[in-house]
Formats: sequence, structure tokens, C-alpha cells
Amino acid sequence: MRQIAPPPRKVNYSLILSIFMLCLMFTLACNEKPPELTKIPKGPDNYDPNLAWSNSNNPYDTIGDFHNQGLDYCLNFSEYFQCSDSILFRDQIIEQTSDFCCSLGWYTPEDSCSYYCEDYALNAILFRQEYTITEMIEYSAIDNDSKNEMLDLISIVEENTDSNNINLLYNAIKGWESDVINSNYSVGCKKQLLGSSSVLRYSLHYWNTQRLLGEESLWILPCDVSKMGYKNGRIQNWFTDVIDFVCDNWDGILVTAVADADGFYYGAGLDKQPQQEPNWLGGVICGVALSVATAEAWPWK
Repeated sequence: MRQIAPPPRKVNYSLILSIFMLCLMFTLACNEKPPELTKIPKGPDNYDPNLAWSNSNNPYDTIGDFHNQGLDYCLNFSEYFQCSDSILFRDQIIEQTSDFCCSLGWYTPEDSCSYYCEDYALNAILFRQEYTITEMIEYSAIDNDSKNEMLDLISIVEENTDSNNINLLYNAIKGWESDVINSNYSVGCKKQLLGSSSVLRYSLHYWNTQRLLGEESLWILPCDVSKMGYKNGRIQNWFTDVIDFVCDNWDGILVTAVADADGFYYGAGLDKQPQQEPNWLGGVICGVALSVATAEAWPWK
């Protein structure tokens, strides 16, 4: 009996195409480059990338400008601070920091912003009272690469102690930032480091120049009513007085600026809000609060 050959099988081109597409997508996913650093949504209106203390190569450079605006906001209330009561003074710093950070609109829902800001600012101040700056870095919620880089950044500040050429320090920090940008560190690590170094550069400018050369030429500290140009009971040459003040208090300027950067680093490490990208609010809160608290505690001459 003659056998009838079965009909030829039809080729399922749709199945083959689907398998091919899946393989292609898998290959692309395995070879996908890590996400690139993206700039923060919008910087302050007066941001100028050409200033000596700015660095347009740092995608998070305007964070430092936001930070300085926060310092200005808080210190403009200095005449109302109750410095004789340490607890009340601390709460006043937290309240002003919270008001400024909530005004940035980086937190949703808005009705939770004050509670969130006050909690983080208090946490940072209490932590700073118990631990040194290096210990705060070691206990921060971030990976070891980031911790080691932050310690190196502090070493750069400690090695550049010439108050007559602050541009050398700005450039040294920018060089460190270039190394971080070109490194193989995770995007999260880079964000935290580059945000902190931006705050450091802008804080150096703030405490070294901005508060001395403003319209009123005041060195405004919460518990200090002394005016630049009036020292030891007599009026001095304004420019000479500024130079003398900076030279006499350079160590305090460096300590305060490092505290700013460390506060940002610490706060950014704590900030776990999923709706925040790239989670700047915690850093700005802690940076501003620690800066004002450190400046007030330093024995300025």
C-alpha cells in the first residue's frame, strides 16, 4: 500500500520574528550603557557658569547656588534669633531652613514638606553635635566609594590653606569633580558627590566674599552684631578690614564650608523619596542647617 507523504510544514514566520526580536532586545539590554548624569531641572535665575567658583562641567552645579540662597534666607532673620536659648535658636534655624526648602517646590505632597524638612534638619544638627565631620561621612547611607571620595575632597580643602588665592582651591575641587565624572562609579554615587562638591565651592565663596562684600558689608552671623569696617571700637579702612577678617578667620571659613558640603552629603544619603529626582531636598535641608549652626558656633575673631 503506497504511503502518502505528509504535507510540508508551514513555516511560522511570526514565531521566528518574535524570537528574533526577543533575542535582540535581550542583547541590547545586556549592552545598555548606564544612565548618564542629567542636570537638575532649573537653576536659579541669576546662575552664571562663568564665575570663578562655578563649574559648568558639573551637571549639578546650580545646587550650590540654591544652597547659598538658603543661607541668605536664614541669615536675613538673624536679628530675630534667640541665641541665649540654644534649643529655641536651633528650632529657629530649622524653621527658616524648612520655609526656604519648601519654597523650592521639590517635595510632594506640599502639606508634608514642613514636617519632612524639620525632621531632617533636626536629625542632621543632633548628629553633628555627636559626631565629627569624618564620622558623619563614615556613618552616611552610601557606598564606600563615595565615602572615600568625600574624605579625599576634605583633604583637598585641608591642603589648600592659602586664603590669598582661593582660586587654587576652586580649581582643585573642579579637578576632583572631573575625576568623579569620568569614573566608573554609579550614577547615585556621582550625584551625591558632585552635589556636595558644588555646595562646597559655593559655600567657600559665600563665607569668604559674598557676605563681606554685599551692599551693607556686614558679616552677618546669628549671634554676632559686629559690622565690617568697625572693629575694636574704631572705624578702619573697609577694604583692609575685610582682608584682615578673612585672614584671621580663614580656618573658620574652611570649617564652615566643609560642614556645608558634609551636611548636603549626609542629607542626600538619607533622602529616600521615590518621587524626588535626583533627591536634592534632603541635602539642601541638612547643608543649610549645619552651615548656620557651624558658623554660629565658630569663635570668629
